[in-house]
Amino acid sequence: FGYEALSRGPANSEIEAPVILFTLAEDIGLLFDLDRLCRKRSIINARGKEPGKKLFVNTLPNLIYDPEFSASAFIEFLAENKIPIEDIVFEITERDAIEQFAQFKKALSHYIKAGINIAIDDVGAGYSSLEAIVEIEPKYVKIDASIIRGIHQSKVKRDILHALAMLTKSVKAETVAEGVET
Repeated sequence: FGYEALSRGPANSEIEAPVILFTLAEDIGLLFDLDRLCRKRSIINARGKEPGKKLFVNTLPNLIYDPEFSASAFIEFLAENKIPIEDIVFEITERDAIEQFAQFKKALSHYIKAGINIAIDDVGAGYSSLEAIVEIEPKYVKIDASIIRGIHQSKVKRDILHALAMLTKSVKAETVAEGVET
């Protein structure tokens, strides 16, 4: 169906884990630069992927406002790298809560109008994923692995998944389960 572009710091370093890498970048004022670099590298690394396969690219909510990486610049970059725009899915991660949904939707609309699909990532583990699903009406809802792992042994997890799947269906999105290992 598709691929997820993941970012890591240098192997065996103190910043290998993405949460540490991105926290450090934020602390020193380089969060936009790091996010922009990761998006660009994900596209470059996806060159030659089978057309029609989705490429899920993580994006922190506040970085959708990056003035140096507008929708038009991103679309141009995709064309340069021969990646069809309809193959791109921005995963809105919830490391930070989305505080102004109206403003966020307006910024996001430029990407959506251009043909980029949106996914809400880590649903069930984030700050405001239910509100994000309702307000953004994404194409995909990715259920966090913490809900999926051990689901066969937990009625509560099955009930949560059922409720999330019903919500996802009501906004005409597709449900994607993370962490399906067994």
